[in-house]
Amino acid sequence: MPNDLRRQRLWAILLALIVVAVYARTLLGQFVWDDEWFVVGNIHVRAWRYVPRLFLESVTSGAGEPSNFYRPLQSLTHAIDIQLWTDSPRGHHFTNVLLQAAAAVAVFLWLAELAPLEGALAGAALWALHPLQVEAVAYISGRGDILGVLFLCLALRFSGTRPFLTFCGVALALLSKESVVTFPALLWLHDRALGRPFSWKRYVPTAALSGVYVVLRLTVLNFKNTADFSTGPNILSHHLLYRLFTYLTTLPEGLRIWLWPNDLHHERQWFAYIHFTEPRVLAGTLFVVAWLGASALLWNLQRRIAVGLLWFVVATFPTSNLVVVINALFFDHWFLLPGLGLALMISQVPFFAGPTRVLTLTTVALLCGSAALFEQQLIDVWHDSITFNAKLLEYSPRNTRVIHNLAAALADRSEPGDLAQSIALYRQAISIGDEAGFHNNLALALEKSGDLAGAEREHRRAVEMDPNLAKAWMTLGLFESDHGRFAEARKAFDHALSLIPKSAELYLSLAQLSLNENDSAGAIAQLVRGLGVVDDPRLHEALTTIQNAHR
Repeated sequence: MPNDLRRQRLWAILLALIVVAVYARTLLGQFVWDDEWFVVGNIHVRAWRYVPRLFLESVTSGAGEPSNFYRPLQSLTHAIDIQLWTDSPRGHHFTNVLLQAAAAVAVFLWLAELAPLEGALAGAALWALHPLQVEAVAYISGRGDILGVLFLCLALRFSGTRPFLTFCGVALALLSKESVVTFPALLWLHDRALGRPFSWKRYVPTAALSGVYVVLRLTVLNFKNTADFSTGPNILSHHLLYRLFTYLTTLPEGLRIWLWPNDLHHERQWFAYIHFTEPRVLAGTLFVVAWLGASALLWNLQRRIAVGLLWFVVATFPTSNLVVVINALFFDHWFLLPGLGLALMISQVPFFAGPTRVLTLTTVALLCGSAALFEQQLIDVWHDSITFNAKLLEYSPRNTRVIHNLAAALADRSEPGDLAQSIALYRQAISIGDEAGFHNNLALALEKSGDLAGAEREHRRAVEMDPNLAKAWMTLGLFESDHGRFAEARKAFDHALSLIPKSAELYLSLAQLSLNENDSAGAIAQLVRGLGVVDDPRLHEALTTIQNAHR
């Protein structure tokens, strides 16, 4: 085996082992944030018969919360995890760690085509061990970012020799993360870095694949409104110029969190900018002009550094809000894919090929070590919902979603004082932004505390505020049933069922209601009715139990 190939494989193994060691601490973490919708409460990842639905519906539809996110390959990995580890979060975290190690190796193999092995190792290590990665690795639902980079880099690595594997890699990447739709542009940059002659034929297969993907997302895979993820009309959805101004402000901040990640946190608050003269918009404009100007000046002198500069900008387009209005203005993890451009630039440092390369690699090792130490603190933040949301609240004290999530986590833990704090937080969220869902969960907390009058008042307030909130009708029905008001409970359940007809929980609740009325035949009828709509194992199990009890 040639020495370079032997070293490449040894260093790839070493890199993978280091990544596993650094992120091993995440195995102690729990399910947090959207893990409830992606994994824990998602029926589509709990049985193999639902696998076709993963490719036909949104990633959260199995949790009764349809969205515009389409990541069937990510959902498939969650389904495999459920079969392997059931609901043990440690197993799910272990999969994330292994995937991050694989992604790091893929980045290294990609960079090894473009730089000395020492440079490729440094670029891949700094990318894979950067504290920003915690938001993808410690967060089970953040797996899409890891999968997207893994398959994208493998596709680029095979692009010169095995076009079929490149095509497959792009397809898998698109099924993992929507932002990989920019692959044809990234492939063009990759080819320019290698000095390959331009040929349209090289780009036709993957460009056609991205085109078909876009068409499908706008038609048969358009679950809500693929072109506009926002929940209602707003200044950004109506003004392209405002979206451009806002996007310009995000680019310097994205670079800043790579260079100085002192305040990494999920759900970062960002403002919509509507005037070009605002300081941040002007600064962002100057940044982009300087960034693109530097890439133009370096194009003939240091082509690969110029490509890295352009990569950083091009890879941000899917999250720029310029083409598709998405669900936020800024998330830290959006800059993981653009960060590959920075990794490429690092790999080109001349010292990696000179006599001082040992000193340079030592410096890189120290940087990676410092990053790894900082990462342990961030990993602890992601440990559980209470720790996670409490930390977010320090950055966003008026963020109602964070306040609500912390309240829900405290109500679930129910240690001394937790329930009272949970109720206070729900009331705080309501005082900042009055929403039906907050009243609904406050009702549940009040009911748990024994304040039944207050709970009933909040249940009714929730359905009055939003008659289309199925969860509120469901919890109202449970409340009515618990207090013997079966006719009212059935009305509430039926109303909820008219809103979400595929809810197995509602058919189970209606069946239980019939059992409470000593009507086993009615319970069986409700379960059979439910199975005609949704093939849920819980309905099968309940039906078998009732039938066996009455034989």
